[in-house]
Amino acid sequence: MDASTFAYVDAGFAPVPVDTNSNNSMNINVMQQQINQDLVRRDPQQLADTHALIDEISEIRDKLYPYIEGIHRQEIGCESKELHAIKQSLHATIQTVKDVYLHMNTQMKKVDTLEKQYKNELDTVHRNVSKLTDFIDFLNILIAKHDDLDITEIVKGIRTIIHTLSDNTSIKLLHDSYKFESSLLQYYIEHFVKPINGGNMGTTCSICMQRSVNRFLDPCGHTICSECLQECQDSCFICRSHIIQSRPLYL
Repeated sequence: MDASTFAYVDAGFAPVPVDTNSNNSMNINVMQQQINQDLVRRDPQQLADTHALIDEISEIRDKLYPYIEGIHRQEIGCESKELHAIKQSLHATIQTVKDVYLHMNTQMKKVDTLEKQYKNELDTVHRNVSKLTDFIDFLNILIAKHDDLDITEIVKGIRTIIHTLSDNTSIKLLHDSYKFESSLLQYYIEHFVKPINGGNMGTTCSICMQRSVNRFLDPCGHTICSECLQECQDSCFICRSHIIQSRPLYL
């Protein structure tokens, strides 16, 4: 391509004398006639080269034009079908996680309530066992030291009492219910909480799943809350390492 090509372009876009007193239609006709006359005078090869250049420029422009219009870039309020599908999928996943978390939170409250009831019932059973032990000691004393005493009515009365104390229906139901609900909560922890957190339970005690951790164990470094620590004094609840001591943990 030589300088004559650009000369043609310059000539094609050169100012055309226009009669300012004529109307717009006349001006357009004059410009078109001038351009046509210039084209007629041009060398055919020069015209072919120029048209080829125009086509090349047009092709490059057409490739770049979509980026200017935002067709191939994400603008505010615009998104591709793929991005829309990803957002929809994420929204559905987040909603599912929220639903599961609500169910797990409900399960935690249920287990907490059952645990309190179970502990209260255990206290009752403990008192009953103590009373039964007292009755045994009392009867042994009567037999050993008062062999001439008629203890028929005493034995009858004690037998009536121990039948009441021996009823373990309530503690058995609570035990079975607490065991089942606790295993269900543990399933939530193992298959929901831990996978999401990558096994890291953050500041929540991994034993009770209710209180924040405030102690760490030496030498293994695992964390626990003070309340749960009282029930795990000798060995780490996770790795079973022997605990030398526990130290304050500040988060």
